[in-house]
Amino acid sequence: MKPLGRTNLPVQAHLFVVDVVKMLLDFIQTLEEKLTSVRCSPSAIDRLAQLNTSLAQLLAHVADVESLSNQVLQRKEAHSSKQSDSSAG
Repeated sequence: MKPLGRTNLPVQAHLFVVDVVKMLLDFIQTLEEKLTSVRCSPSAIDRLAQLNTSLAQLLAHVADVESLSNQVLQRKEAHSSKQSDSSAG
């Protein structure tokens, strides 16, 4: 490797500069990858909105299941009382 211009840097210094440039290029590449991934992913506010929507849907399903289970219990009680009345009479 030739020295750059008319510098009087020892060979080790040139190797150090080469290593620093490699590290800088790696850093820039990693930074670009991270920036691309951040741009592609939804923001935290969007994720919170999705979580809130999912929570609302889940609570609606819980209310539906609760209502259906109450209806099943009422029908079961009604059926049991009809069987008790028919066997008593």
